[in-house]
Amino acid sequence: MIFISYRRDDSLEFCRSMAAELRAYFGREEVFLDQTIERGAEWPTTVRNALNAARVILFVIGPKWLHASDDASGRPRLDISGDWVREELLVALKRKRSGDKVHVLPLLMPNVAMPKYLHNKLASFPNYQAMPIPNTGKPEDFDELKKQLVRWKFVSTVLPPVATPRAGRLPKPLNDDDESAFLKKMKEWKIVETREPDAPGGFRRELHRVYEFRNFEDAFQFMNEVTERVISLINHHPRWQNTYHRLEIWLTTFNIGYKPSFKDVRLAEGCEQIWNEKQAGLWRNPKTPEGK
Repeated sequence: MIFISYRRDDSLEFCRSMAAELRAYFGREEVFLDQTIERGAEWPTTVRNALNAARVILFVIGPKWLHASDDASGRPRLDISGDWVREELLVALKRKRSGDKVHVLPLLMPNVAMPKYLHNKLASFPNYQAMPIPNTGKPEDFDELKKQLVRWKFVSTVLPPVATPRAGRLPKPLNDDDESAFLKKMKEWKIVETREPDAPGGFRRELHRVYEFRNFEDAFQFMNEVTERVISLINHHPRWQNTYHRLEIWLTTFNIGYKPSFKDVRLAEGCEQIWNEKQAGLWRNPKTPEGK
């Protein structure tokens, strides 16, 4: 388990984003953030159990982490018994001293330095090598952290990318002019960016279109027609989702960096041709035998 320690008035939103990214990559059960404790659970016991079970404890250090003070006394909260960040530090350092196989990793938000000195039982914490973390709001902020966690034997639940066939030359990607020409010609299509952790920058760029039919049978027949007449011919495959009478299609080429290629254009053109035939009444009725 990965335990995230933080101060709420220092880095709450950042930690929520980080937890979401790590859960999407490693699985929900592998990441603990106290904001997601189940209703009715005993908060202190749940936190302590997670802290003692964690294989990695991340300490998120933002601009207020070190200098946060107690409202009543004005003393630094890190010096006060009962401060939860202090308690989490004490448990982490105690586990390290006892030989537990736990990794302690300070994460530094932008423009924040690692504390040079902490008092008494926390004195060894500044000795741990910290990792700077960007805070741009993009998924790639956490790429280096994910790589480090993989080195510590956490296993990604994200399926590896599917490679398109590589016989012969790779498909040619579309440039800006090609994309503009495609959109001008194919009025119902658009170009979208969707999340993909394995893609450069964390996004795949795709040609996108939604088709709507009278019923499920028509939608299913359309998919069969596209498969037989286009996909099998050019050996290129869509990412598509059929929900009753609605079919949504995304087209990209995985092995050129999740970018649309001219193979995607050919597949889109094939879809449009079959759709136009349907609109013109040129489809055979799937329930009527041929020749009747």
